[in-house]
Amino acid sequence: MLNWAKDHVWLLAGFSVGVLIVSTVAAGIVVVRLPEDYLTSTEDHAGHGVQRSIAMRVLMAIGKNILGVILLALGLLMSVPLVPGPGLVMLLVGILLLDFPGKRKLERKLAGRRWILGPLNWLRRKFGRADLKLPAPN
Repeated sequence: MLNWAKDHVWLLAGFSVGVLIVSTVAAGIVVVRLPEDYLTSTEDHAGHGVQRSIAMRVLMAIGKNILGVILLALGLLMSVPLVPGPGLVMLLVGILLLDFPGKRKLERKLAGRRWILGPLNWLRRKFGRADLKLPAPN
């Protein structure tokens, strides 16, 4: 395996850069499409008002969580030294796809940091979207 990796280093590097670009663009699309009250609202914004049957919602939730676990595992694997790929990006995307207790609190805490919220809102303004609103401090 190590010999194969040595022989295909440019292929692996290209794949790594490609995954980084695709994941960055996908994350940007998600940030731009979020409703401005996403961080202050208590309702679930998944689906954005699209009417779906209960069976479809359950299947989509299961699929989203399976994808989150896969991306989390890939992120952990890519975080190991000498393994190519954007490990931290995959870890974050995997965590955001998973449903777990306290997820909204974690999202609000992370988004409340100036060095995170600033770039998110800058990107949203570039695409004509209103800034994300933060909940009032307790």
